[in-house]
Amino acid sequence: EMIRVWMPYPRSKERYKEIKLLAVSQPDYLISPDSYMHKSLYMEQIAKADKPTVFSYELSFTSYNKWFDFKPQEVKPYNKQSQLYKEFTKERKSHVIFSKEIKRITDSVVGNEQNPYLKAKKIFCYIADNYPWASAREYSTIDNIPQYVIDSHHGDCGQVSLLFITMARYAGIPAKWQSGWMLHPGQVNLHDWAEAYFEGIGWVPVDQSFGYVNNNDPEIRLFFSKGLDAYRYIVNEDFSQNLFPAKIYPRSETVDFQRGEVEWRGENLYFGRWHYNMEIKYE
Repeated sequence: EMIRVWMPYPRSKERYKEIKLLAVSQPDYLISPDSYMHKSLYMEQIAKADKPTVFSYELSFTSYNKWFDFKPQEVKPYNKQSQLYKEFTKERKSHVIFSKEIKRITDSVVGNEQNPYLKAKKIFCYIADNYPWASAREYSTIDNIPQYVIDSHHGDCGQVSLLFITMARYAGIPAKWQSGWMLHPGQVNLHDWAEAYFEGIGWVPVDQSFGYVNNNDPEIRLFFSKGLDAYRYIVNEDFSQNLFPAKIYPRSETVDFQRGEVEWRGENLYFGRWHYNMEIKYE
């Protein structure tokens, strides 16, 4: 039978230079256009009896830190009629919903603050102070992820990021999803974070689950409220988006795309039926 595989692939971002695809296990493959918010490398292979069906690729790239050095007063008022503002401050089923509880919590956290970055900073600090990291159920089993964090009093990286995005949007700050892998030596793993848009500054990374840096300098302590380190493999610019080419069956992961997806003509192959691995060499 023909096995179809979608593997996560790095986006063409300003934080990368010289992305070079060095080897691919299958001679015929497709790399999704950047217009697809989940970036993938697609391959097919006919399975052989009693033998593992292996898909792989190898690439190299140079990655950079990105941190925004700006003062709150440098943020300009939003153009609330712009398409960007309307798109990234709206609700979106089923994980970005302005419920009564989200409104209550956000109003109490933000208070009378009017400056967009200081609003985002208050939200960032509130989540960092109140919702410690903890592993959780598969996202596909949760109806509303921010509510799950509130009810459980904890959340993993993607869950607290969705809470930040929802609270920020309700507070009038454009915010969106970003995810892929963290590639820190000894800590290579799946990872999610967010981005917030500040007029006159641009899209600014917010790694909610990394929280505070252990440093007394307030700028360093809040590094992850407006920056990311270089050890990132950026794959996704949004959640719950389509893959290229389209899957026939529902995905194993309905929100994120980091481990990949696998199917054949008869069914989707869920995570427990295959294995994935990322190997990193640092130079």
